[in-house]
Amino acid sequence: MQRLFLATTTAFSLCVLSATSGSTGCAKYVAPCALESDSTVMNLSALSRAHLVKRPDGTVIASWLRFKQAALGSVASQMPEGFEIVVIGADGTITQQKSVASPAALDARKGSTRNIGAEWTGRGAILHWTEATTQTLADGTSSTHLSTKLQFVSDNGQEGELLDGLSCDDCSTLTSSTPFEDGVTLLHTAVGSKLGGGTSEVPATIVRFDRIAADGSRTASGSVPWLASVLTPAGSQSGGFAFAASAALATSGRHLFVFATNNAWSVDATLSPKEGPIPRPPGAVLAWDPSTNEAVTAWFASDVGADLLGAPPNLYFQRSDNQGRPAIPVQRISTGDAVLAVAAQADHYAVVFSAGGHEYLDLVDRTGNKRGSDLDLGGSSVADPGADAGAGAEGIGTGAGEHLLHAPSTNVFVDIYVTSDAIKRRVIRCQP
Repeated sequence: MQRLFLATTTAFSLCVLSATSGSTGCAKYVAPCALESDSTVMNLSALSRAHLVKRPDGTVIASWLRFKQAALGSVASQMPEGFEIVVIGADGTITQQKSVASPAALDARKGSTRNIGAEWTGRGAILHWTEATTQTLADGTSSTHLSTKLQFVSDNGQEGELLDGLSCDDCSTLTSSTPFEDGVTLLHTAVGSKLGGGTSEVPATIVRFDRIAADGSRTASGSVPWLASVLTPAGSQSGGFAFAASAALATSGRHLFVFATNNAWSVDATLSPKEGPIPRPPGAVLAWDPSTNEAVTAWFASDVGADLLGAPPNLYFQRSDNQGRPAIPVQRISTGDAVLAVAAQADHYAVVFSAGGHEYLDLVDRTGNKRGSDLDLGGSSVADPGADAGAGAEGIGTGAGEHLLHAPSTNVFVDIYVTSDAIKRRVIRCQP
């Protein structure tokens, strides 16, 4: 295969790397970083879909639901039997490993249960799920009631109170959650024609939040009208309504973000907006730079007509202030398939992305100029990273393909990532 390298973002000089010769067409364009190590932190079962979150102390939480196996061992039940938590230290070793059993209320469910998830609070797990109850009405039509439940299970197995979250009739619901500031914040979104003000032509959206403390107690809950106003239903589809853009939570450093409608807002633990909106194009990964109080965003987009010519999408880079105003013009830095992670360090930024079955790292300065060429990190962590990539910088993901990129020391980036059967850790060292 061949990779086209954009040597700069202003002149768009190109260097071609030949997979057979292993050398570029212009020797001065070399990668300013090197892959120092790529090791396995731990192996995972085929059913595990680990989620990564970086804590302020530099450690990383990897967590996943543990699902029951069917009698033949070849088909998995949709109901989890527990929740696994691993804490990865700064040196890549496992410093803590915990297993929490599912609460009795969830364990008793045999079906009609959706959106199952969990987060570690530091003292146990808060599990959430949505129960569906369908009834036949007098006129012969059916109606489905959805009710989101929350329940805490401590590290020693003690169950907390079963809590009600969002509920609605003949609707679609989503729940997103993340650890933040010694607790967990959950975001519940529902859309449907029977919600207040909704019709079959223009369904309404409601948004609620729950704030769970480390001990599992609910310290705050309520509606989020500002977010409901920016979420617009896409219309009806088989089985319910679709979201034009679902809302999701993610953290970057000490910031909590809500992602919705191609924008991001920095919010507090109860989802009150603090900064934004910051533009977030489709497929973009956003990281927060605490040294400048700016957002750093990377994404792929194709030029008009590029698909007809077989040209790969372009990788773009942007810095914005905390209100979404551009700090630099949008810069094109490479080509490829999907952005996997972004991280900030001093006056440089690292972008990890996939292209042609491999993963690469680009180093970009504060003006958006790329230093040298792409660093080849090896084979892709997921067969189709564009379909199952994580949100990148200390953020939200969906399992295999999720990356968490951070900068623990000067000129060093660490990429913790999830494959289909392992959690792995790369150390990348860059020249000053």
